[in-house]
Amino acid sequence: SLSSNMIANLPVMFGEPDIVKALQTLPGVSQGMEGFTGLYVRGGDNDQNLFLYQGLPLYHVSHLGGIFSSFNVETVDRVDFYKASFPARYGGRISSITDIAMREPDFNKFGGKVSVGLLNANVYVTGPIIKGRTAFSAACAARGSTCCRHLHLPS
Repeated sequence: SLSSNMIANLPVMFGEPDIVKALQTLPGVSQGMEGFTGLYVRGGDNDQNLFLYQGLPLYHVSHLGGIFSSFNVETVDRVDFYKASFPARYGGRISSITDIAMREPDFNKFGGKVSVGLLNANVYVTGPIIKGRTAFSAACAARGSTCCRHLHLPS
């Protein structure tokens, strides 16, 4: 298992923590092409991996032609990565299983985080709707040219 803190503390490309690139640092995992988010586990192909986000299967987990993964690290609580001996509840994949659990919203106080990298920007906010009973959690990410579209520099 990897926590969001562990992923955030790894060396990053373009100033952005990345779940798939963090998994590429594990033994038995290869990245394929340098700098891209492909995941090749123990000789398998990229499409032989199963990514689950809160139990929902994801079939394409990258943006900008594979430079960034689709996950905002601030929304992630835990990443369980299996290279072998998969639990029976997953089934159906040959190379690996990546099960990503979202962070619980904060039921008591408002908070959040904004991060801006070279080619991207992320926003994460959380807080109570009814203190102690109902809460929300929301995230937004902009990648590539959309990140800088509204940036106006003085001439």
